[in-house]
Amino acid sequence: MAQIASFRKTLGSGTVTEDTAFEHRMIHDEGRLTVAALSASTNTRVRIKYVFDNAGGAEQTESDIQTLDLTQNVLTLVNFDFPAGLIRVTYDDNGSSMSGGDLKIDAHVG
Repeated sequence: MAQIASFRKTLGSGTVTEDTAFEHRMIHDEGRLTVAALSASTNTRVRIKYVFDNAGGAEQTESDIQTLDLTQNVLTLVNFDFPAGLIRVTYDDNGSSMSGGDLKIDAHVG
């Protein structure tokens, strides 16, 4: 498996507005996708989204594939055994204040 994205950010304590960690358009020979997420902060949410290209490509529609409410200092892995098209991975708080700490998200394809 090859790593295609790596996101690192130190989150502050408090609330966070949803932001994009990374996007990746899978190609035909990238048959599988694995997303690994680890947060030292409490109340961290990561969303994996499928992005639909609209006609003309000017506007995009996204839909959640998986929402992960991370447990502090516990590695979470999500595997997709198919080429997922264009994916977007975002991070946010889960509705409660974060305690702060490092957030790490990696994506691998194979």
